[in-house]
Amino acid sequence: MVKAHYNGSFSFHCITDDISNIRNEIITHDINKIASFRKDMGSIFTIEKLSSFKSGFLDGGRFALLDLDIIIHGNLTEYLNECFTEFRLIKNYWQPDYADITHYGGNYCSINSSFVTWKDDQATHIYDFYMKNLNKISRVYNSFDRSLYYLQDGQYAFHPKGIVYSYNGGAHYPDDRSVGLYRDSYKICIFNNSHGYGMDINNTKNWALSMWKKYDTL
Repeated sequence: MVKAHYNGSFSFHCITDDISNIRNEIITHDINKIASFRKDMGSIFTIEKLSSFKSGFLDGGRFALLDLDIIIHGNLTEYLNECFTEFRLIKNYWQPDYADITHYGGNYCSINSSFVTWKDDQATHIYDFYMKNLNKISRVYNSFDRSLYYLQDGQYAFHPKGIVYSYNGGAHYPDDRSVGLYRDSYKICIFNNSHGYGMDINNTKNWALSMWKKYDTL
């Protein structure tokens, strides 16, 4: 998907616990070596992403962290050529802004880390904070995104509207919350159904599954 929708040169890295059957041009990293902190924070969903924020993990440059359960269907070249001014996450624009107040606490979270961008050491402060507070964080939070939302508010920026939407949540509140709709003007569709609602790519029977499968033939 990146090859199809980014016109510049890039290196593609995969952090995994199984390097078998991965394309030869992809650089693999053993998750058990670079994310050894998992044994201390095993209850935090997707905490493994933290390993890519460590200073020196890769040489300095511009980075985009992508979840596996996303579909890139719009050209990202122009956006990725200008977006690295700060550490950016996804803002769930399909949720109402007032929910940050009315639903604060519990399981609520209005951010998503399925598509993260930064350059050089812009994300190092996130890694350092977690390493310093491993025990406390692991006792309170069961989701990396949720812990970022409550503990690192103000330490990140957001991708603007019009870049990312949710298959299961829509694009923006209140006038575009249709589920399962293909939005041609957007770049990335995320599924983020790990919280107990919505459909996974493999369970869809429409454009999402067929588009996902076609990239295997590139």
